Amino acid sequence: MFFLSVTFALLHSLVDLVWNGQKGSRYISTWLILLAACLPVIGGGVRTYRSAHEFARSASLFHAKHHNLEDLKKELEHADTNNPDAIMHLIWKCEDYLEREHREWLWLMIEAEWFG
Repeated sequence: MFFLSVTFALLHSLVDLVWNGQKGSRYISTWLILLAACLPVIGGGVRTYRSAHEFARSASLFHAKHHNLEDLKKELEHADTNNPDAIMHLIWKCEDYLEREHREWLWLMIEAEWFG
């Protein structure tokens, strides 16, 4: 988007130099400078949207996290009920895992907000 914006700005200057004052040149020149101004904004919006969601990375990442939490759930279901320390350790592991995931999400939101 940036390079297209620069191209439209150069075309705007070229139209003004070559067809200075001719009928229709002002209309074309205005549209070219408008495109040059809008394209970086559109590019920034797309980048912010994609970085906030990280579509390609998110699908595999959350699938792996789901499997890890399912494994922890199975461990907790099969834990020895006579050993409360083992159960508390498994609960702690689950909470620690969820806390780390939440911190990753907060980091992602802070990074996405920087562009906006």
